[in-house]
Amino acid sequence: MDILLLPVDTHVLKYLKFHQEEEHYFLSESDIFGLFLFRLLREEPVDRRRDAGLAGYTTEWEVNMGSYGADSWGLRAPTSKAVYLFNSFVHKFILKEMHGYVEQALDHRQQAKYAIEGFMLKYGFREEDIQFATLQKSWTRYWSGRKSKKKKPTSLTGRLPLRELEKRLVNLAPHLEKAA
Repeated sequence: MDILLLPVDTHVLKYLKFHQEEEHYFLSESDIFGLFLFRLLREEPVDRRRDAGLAGYTTEWEVNMGSYGADSWGLRAPTSKAVYLFNSFVHKFILKEMHGYVEQALDHRQQAKYAIEGFMLKYGFREEDIQFATLQKSWTRYWSGRKSKKKKPTSLTGRLPLRELEKRLVNLAPHLEKAA
């Protein structure tokens, strides 16, 4: 069996290991990470400077290739671009999950700061893996963008200022008396 050692960030590795059902990850087209990785490994390499971008990654994720042989499926060694794209893809998943986690915690009257700390504890993230400030900035950007997208509900009868409504009622009162 072929094993691919894919360079990843430490927080990405912890996230993938948390969601991994078995001890070893088998490349599969049935889950979102395997499908994305499969597509990246089949891409034609554009940049030959492979080692320069891979030096920044300290951990590796073991991917068992299973029945996906390099000869029959046309899989190539990961380039620095493929590794970067995979890491950023999983990082976006982490942020989306964190946004949902914090939003749910806010619904239960917990402060965002403590919810982010709870999310970090859930996955075993340390400050060296991904900084708390990074997650907090992501949350504030998400929350401010979400608040600005919310529209105020339109009422069926338009809302008027109280003085305007009072003027109209005063003007309408003589007409109502004549009709009665």
